[in-house]
Amino acid sequence: MIEILSGYNLTVGNAAYFDFLSDFIRAHYGNFTQQNLVKFLLSIVGRIQKELKPSKATLSVKTGVKKRKVAGNLKVNKCWNTIRFIAEHDYFASHFLPIVEETLLPLFEYMVEPRAIDFDDDVVFCLSSLLKKGRYASTILRKVFPFLRHFQEKYKGIFGNLLQALNLYIVHGRDMFTDDPEARTNLGYLYEMANRSLNRREPPVMLGNNMEGALLLQMMF
Repeated sequence: MIEILSGYNLTVGNAAYFDFLSDFIRAHYGNFTQQNLVKFLLSIVGRIQKELKPSKATLSVKTGVKKRKVAGNLKVNKCWNTIRFIAEHDYFASHFLPIVEETLLPLFEYMVEPRAIDFDDDVVFCLSSLLKKGRYASTILRKVFPFLRHFQEKYKGIFGNLLQALNLYIVHGRDMFTDDPEARTNLGYLYEMANRSLNRREPPVMLGNNMEGALLLQMMF
Protein backbone atom coordinates (compact mmCIF):
# COMPACT_ATOMS: atom_id res chain seq x y z
CA MET A 1 0.00 0.00 0.00
CA ILE A 2 2.80 2.45 0.86
CA GLU A 3 4.47 1.86 -2.51
CA ILE A 4 1.15 2.39 -4.31
CA LEU A 5 0.66 5.69 -2.47
CA SER A 6 4.18 6.72 -3.43
CA GLY A 7 3.10 6.61 -7.05
CA TYR A 8 -0.07 8.58 -6.33
CA ASN A 9 1.94 11.24 -4.48
CA LEU A 10 3.42 12.37 -7.77
CA THR A 11 0.24 12.42 -9.82
CA VAL A 12 -2.95 13.03 -7.80
CA GLY A 13 -4.25 16.54 -8.46
CA ASN A 14 -6.79 16.87 -5.64
CA ALA A 15 -5.22 18.65 -2.67
CA ALA A 16 -7.58 16.78 -0.31
CA TYR A 17 -5.66 13.61 -1.14
CA PHE A 18 -2.76 14.87 0.96
CA ASP A 19 -5.04 15.17 4.00
CA PHE A 20 -5.83 11.49 3.59
CA LEU A 21 -2.12 10.83 3.23
CA SER A 22 -1.37 12.46 6.60
CA ASP A 23 -4.12 10.44 8.25
CA PHE A 24 -2.78 7.24 6.70
CA ILE A 25 0.73 7.84 8.05
CA ARG A 26 -0.57 8.60 11.53
CA ALA A 27 -2.50 5.32 11.54
CA HIS A 28 0.08 3.08 9.85
CA TYR A 29 3.52 4.54 10.59
CA GLY A 30 4.66 1.18 11.97
CA ASN A 31 4.40 -0.36 8.49
CA PHE A 32 7.19 1.81 7.13
CA THR A 33 10.53 0.17 6.44
CA GLN A 34 13.74 1.77 5.25
CA GLN A 35 13.03 0.76 1.67
CA ASN A 36 9.45 1.96 1.37
CA LEU A 37 10.15 5.10 3.44
CA VAL A 38 12.84 6.20 1.00
CA LYS A 39 10.51 5.65 -1.95
CA PHE A 40 7.68 7.45 -0.15
CA LEU A 41 9.76 10.47 0.85
CA LEU A 42 11.32 10.72 -2.60
CA SER A 43 7.83 10.92 -4.07
CA ILE A 44 6.89 13.74 -1.67
CA VAL A 45 10.12 15.58 -2.49
CA GLY A 46 9.45 15.04 -6.18
CA ARG A 47 5.91 16.38 -5.88
CA ILE A 48 7.11 19.57 -4.20
CA GLN A 49 9.70 20.06 -6.93
CA LYS A 50 7.04 19.41 -9.56
CA GLU A 51 4.75 22.06 -8.08
CA LEU A 52 7.58 24.61 -8.25
CA LYS A 53 7.71 24.33 -12.05
CA PRO A 54 4.85 26.10 -13.88
CA SER A 55 3.54 24.21 -16.88
CA LYS A 56 3.96 25.80 -20.33
CA ALA A 57 0.21 25.48 -20.86
CA THR A 58 -0.55 28.10 -18.22
CA LEU A 59 2.32 30.51 -18.73
CA SER A 60 0.48 32.50 -21.39
CA VAL A 61 -2.61 33.11 -19.23
CA LYS A 62 -1.94 35.33 -16.22
CA THR A 63 -5.02 34.25 -14.24
CA GLY A 64 -4.24 30.62 -15.00
CA VAL A 65 -0.75 31.00 -13.62
CA LYS A 66 -2.10 32.65 -10.46
CA LYS A 67 -4.70 29.92 -9.90
CA ARG A 68 -2.14 27.19 -10.50
CA LYS A 69 0.31 28.82 -8.09
CA VAL A 70 -2.29 28.99 -5.33
CA ALA A 71 -3.27 25.35 -5.88
CA GLY A 72 0.38 24.34 -6.09
CA ASN A 73 1.23 26.15 -2.86
CA LEU A 74 -1.62 24.35 -1.09
CA LYS A 75 -0.26 20.98 -2.20
CA VAL A 76 3.28 21.99 -1.21
CA ASN A 77 2.04 23.04 2.24
CA LYS A 78 0.25 19.72 2.70
CA CYS A 79 3.35 17.83 1.56
CA TRP A 80 5.34 19.68 4.18
CA ASN A 81 2.79 18.75 6.84
CA THR A 82 3.54 15.14 6.01
CA ILE A 83 7.30 15.70 6.07
CA ARG A 84 7.17 17.47 9.42
CA PHE A 85 5.08 14.68 10.94
CA ILE A 86 7.71 12.15 9.86
CA ALA A 87 10.59 14.33 11.09
CA GLU A 88 8.97 14.83 14.50
CA HIS A 89 7.68 11.30 15.12
CA ASP A 90 9.67 9.10 17.52
CA TYR A 91 9.24 5.97 15.37
CA PHE A 92 10.90 7.51 12.33
CA ALA A 93 13.51 9.34 14.43
CA SER A 94 14.59 6.19 16.26
CA HIS A 95 14.73 3.95 13.19
CA PHE A 96 15.37 6.06 10.10
CA LEU A 97 16.66 9.52 11.02
CA PRO A 98 19.75 9.48 8.72
CA ILE A 99 17.58 8.23 5.85
CA VAL A 100 15.04 10.99 6.42
CA GLU A 101 17.76 13.66 6.44
CA GLU A 102 19.46 12.35 3.31
CA THR A 103 16.21 12.04 1.37
CA LEU A 104 15.12 15.57 2.27
CA LEU A 105 18.45 17.16 1.32
CA PRO A 106 17.22 18.32 -2.14
CA LEU A 107 14.56 20.42 -0.37
CA PHE A 108 17.04 21.77 2.17
CA GLU A 109 19.30 22.89 -0.67
CA TYR A 110 16.65 25.38 -1.83
CA MET A 111 17.86 27.49 1.10
CA VAL A 112 20.75 28.54 -1.12
CA GLU A 113 18.21 31.00 -2.56
CA PRO A 114 15.18 31.10 -0.24
CA ARG A 115 13.69 34.06 -2.11
CA ALA A 116 12.72 31.58 -4.83
CA ILE A 117 10.52 29.47 -2.53
CA ASP A 118 7.64 29.92 -0.10
CA PHE A 119 8.49 26.97 2.16
CA ASP A 120 11.67 28.32 3.74
CA ASP A 121 9.92 28.42 7.14
CA ASP A 122 9.07 24.74 6.74
CA VAL A 123 12.71 23.92 6.10
CA VAL A 124 13.79 25.78 9.25
CA PHE A 125 11.14 24.04 11.36
CA CYS A 126 12.17 20.67 9.93
CA LEU A 127 15.86 21.27 10.66
CA SER A 128 14.98 22.15 14.25
CA SER A 129 12.97 18.93 14.60
CA LEU A 130 15.80 16.81 13.20
CA LEU A 131 18.33 18.42 15.54
CA LYS A 132 16.06 17.86 18.53
CA LYS A 133 15.41 14.22 17.66
CA GLY A 134 18.97 13.32 16.74
CA ARG A 135 20.63 15.53 19.36
CA TYR A 136 23.54 15.79 16.92
CA ALA A 137 24.35 17.87 13.84
CA SER A 138 24.80 15.20 11.20
CA THR A 139 26.78 15.55 7.98
CA ILE A 140 23.59 16.48 6.10
CA LEU A 141 22.61 19.15 8.63
CA ARG A 142 26.13 20.56 8.61
CA LYS A 143 25.95 20.85 4.84
CA VAL A 144 22.79 22.96 5.14
CA PHE A 145 24.12 25.26 7.87
CA PRO A 146 25.97 27.74 5.59
CA PHE A 147 22.76 28.34 3.63
CA LEU A 148 20.80 29.54 6.66
CA ARG A 149 22.21 33.06 6.57
CA HIS A 150 20.33 33.55 3.29
CA PHE A 151 17.05 33.04 5.20
CA GLN A 152 17.93 35.99 7.41
CA GLU A 153 18.89 38.03 4.35
CA LYS A 154 15.50 37.32 2.77
CA TYR A 155 13.77 38.80 5.80
CA LYS A 156 16.09 41.81 6.02
CA GLY A 157 17.94 40.79 9.14
CA ILE A 158 15.03 39.30 11.11
CA PHE A 159 15.63 35.79 12.45
CA GLY A 160 12.14 34.60 13.21
CA ASN A 161 12.15 30.82 13.69
CA LEU A 162 15.77 30.65 12.54
CA LEU A 163 17.03 31.72 15.97
CA GLN A 164 15.80 28.49 17.56
CA ALA A 165 17.41 26.42 14.81
CA LEU A 166 20.74 28.19 15.30
CA ASN A 167 20.55 27.57 19.04
CA LEU A 168 20.02 23.86 18.37
CA TYR A 169 23.02 23.84 16.03
CA ILE A 170 25.12 25.44 18.77
CA VAL A 171 23.89 23.00 21.44
CA HIS A 172 23.93 19.76 19.45
CA GLY A 173 26.67 20.61 16.98
CA ARG A 174 29.11 22.40 19.26
CA ASP A 175 32.13 20.81 17.58
CA MET A 176 31.11 22.60 14.37
CA PHE A 177 32.35 25.77 16.03
CA THR A 178 35.35 24.36 17.90
CA ASP A 179 37.04 21.29 16.41
CA ASP A 180 35.60 21.09 12.90
CA PRO A 181 37.93 22.07 10.02
CA GLU A 182 35.25 24.63 9.08
CA ALA A 183 34.90 25.91 12.66
CA ARG A 184 36.28 29.38 11.89
CA THR A 185 34.01 29.73 8.88
CA ASN A 186 30.97 28.48 10.81
CA LEU A 187 31.64 30.95 13.62
CA GLY A 188 31.97 33.65 11.01
CA TYR A 189 28.47 32.88 9.75
CA LEU A 190 27.06 33.25 13.27
CA TYR A 191 28.86 36.56 13.84
CA GLU A 192 27.70 37.77 10.45
CA MET A 193 24.07 37.00 11.29
CA ALA A 194 24.33 38.52 14.77
CA ASN A 195 25.88 41.69 13.35
CA ARG A 196 23.22 41.96 10.64
CA SER A 197 20.52 41.78 13.30
CA LEU A 198 22.16 44.26 15.68
CA ASN A 199 22.66 46.82 12.92
CA ARG A 200 19.35 46.32 11.17
CA ARG A 201 17.69 49.60 10.15
CA GLU A 202 15.05 48.48 7.63
CA PRO A 203 11.36 48.82 8.57
CA PRO A 204 9.73 47.61 10.65
CA VAL A 205 12.25 48.98 13.15
CA MET A 206 11.67 47.17 16.44
CA LEU A 207 14.08 46.82 19.34
CA GLY A 208 13.12 43.14 19.68
CA ASN A 209 14.36 42.39 16.18
CA ASN A 210 17.74 43.98 16.91
CA MET A 211 17.97 42.18 20.25
CA GLU A 212 17.85 38.84 18.43
CA GLY A 213 21.46 39.49 17.44
CA ALA A 214 22.42 39.96 21.08
CA LEU A 215 20.61 36.73 21.96
CA LEU A 216 22.58 34.86 19.30
CA LEU A 217 25.86 36.22 20.71
CA GLN A 218 24.78 35.09 24.17
CA MET A 219 24.05 31.59 22.83
CA MET A 220 27.51 31.46 21.31
CA PHE A 221 29.21 32.28 24.60
